[in-house]
Amino acid sequence: MINKNNLVKAIMMSGNSADILESSIRHNLTKLDAITVIDNNSTDGSIEILEKLSIEYKGRLEVVYTKYSNTKDYLITTNLFKEKIKTAELAPDFLFCLDADEFIHAKNFDELFSIPDNHVGLIKWKCYIPNKLDHKNYPLEMTDQRSKEPEYAYKVIIPKNVNGILMLGSHCIHYNDKRIPSIEISNMYLAHYPVRNIKQINRKIKFATEFAKNEGKSQVFHLRNIKEIESLEELINMAVNYGFKKND
Repeated sequence: MINKNNLVKAIMMSGNSADILESSIRHNLTKLDAITVIDNNSTDGSIEILEKLSIEYKGRLEVVYTKYSNTKDYLITTNLFKEKIKTAELAPDFLFCLDADEFIHAKNFDELFSIPDNHVGLIKWKCYIPNKLDHKNYPLEMTDQRSKEPEYAYKVIIPKNVNGILMLGSHCIHYNDKRIPSIEISNMYLAHYPVRNIKQINRKIKFATEFAKNEGKSQVFHLRNIKEIESLEELINMAVNYGFKKND
């Protein structure tokens, strides 16, 4: 947290992320004042985890259950609750946009106050790579980091005075069909664990393929129509190349 006079919150998208959800919420709530988790139709035990944690973190953790199957639904859901948080009685000074596999690392949030008016902040990814099939604690055990990240490997941080449409992936915000200018926040990063085990990534591939059936070729291009992972070697290769286009 910044201090008692400034609020920093997050919206967190989650769907069948039971293997990492609790550790992500606990970690990120050491940095943030509050999180609203939007769960997308989980069936893997995520709901039970969220119900338990919402009691433990009463007043700091809100859970919303929803179901989306295409980009339009996703954007409506994301923006609905972004605005709900931003226009609440205790609206945050800054709003992070996270997925359940992202962990905020920052000594403090002082640099957020250097974001110019009518700009958003960008917090960059550091993606980590599995080295075995049965990790129990991803942040402690997955310590190998990629040496390169895709160009879009960041998420937005939204200051209180900024409005607009949060685009798919939470990489940018548009206002009047124009991308709102951004500035990189250099003293923090998101530890990202998008490829963790075979069951998890195969579920992700299946969801992405279904999700993108009626979407443009630019949507979830890195997961569409990929054959299922079967070995540790394939898992590592997927983690190393996650998010890159074929010609990168």
